[in-house]
Amino acid sequence: MSEKIRNEHDVLINVVELASEFAHSTMKNNWDYRDGEIYIEEDGETRYTETAQDIFNELYDTIYDSVIACKSNSNSISVDILSYEEDGQKVYDIEHMVDDFANKLNELQPDGISLEIFYS
Repeated sequence: MSEKIRNEHDVLINVVELASEFAHSTMKNNWDYRDGEIYIEEDGETRYTETAQDIFNELYDTIYDSVIACKSNSNSISVDILSYEEDGQKVYDIEHMVDDFANKLNELQPDGISLEIFYS
């Protein structure tokens, strides 16, 4: 059963999905292709390479544990959602939201763990 958190807007947040999406985005945005590819195709299926899977797992664990720690400490994180118009469409500034989330999460980190997100 996956952990869910209900926030002040009465929205359920699936922590597994949240941690997975942030871990994937962070890894993908900061991947150094000198380390090889992120994905490998095997038997018609695409999956992470062994190196990418190790990095994803580490990011996922850090993010998941941090979010759960916020829940158990009754802390909450509010993230600024910035958007702008481009070619008549609303575009969300995901990089800003991830950075804002990471900064606020770091303020609540237990045991000196920190989450860093880099963009290339």
